[in-house]
Amino acid sequence: MTRGDVVIVEFPYADGQRGKNRPSLIVQNDRDNRRLANTVVAMISGNIRHAEEPTYGPSQ
Repeated sequence: MTRGDVVIVEFPYADGQRGKNRPSLIVQNDRDNRRLANTVVAMISGNIRHAEEPTYGPSQ
């Protein structure tokens, strides 16, 4: 896997009992992807209900 790849990942539901396969974007750098057992991904969603709302970083 390399940064920028889209992969399918099973994300668990809040109850932790089951999950659903979802597309995800590899966001971790390639060097760490090769040397670490875990990889950082971002879930891709088609839900745009809150797309216009502002987001806040750590300083806000």
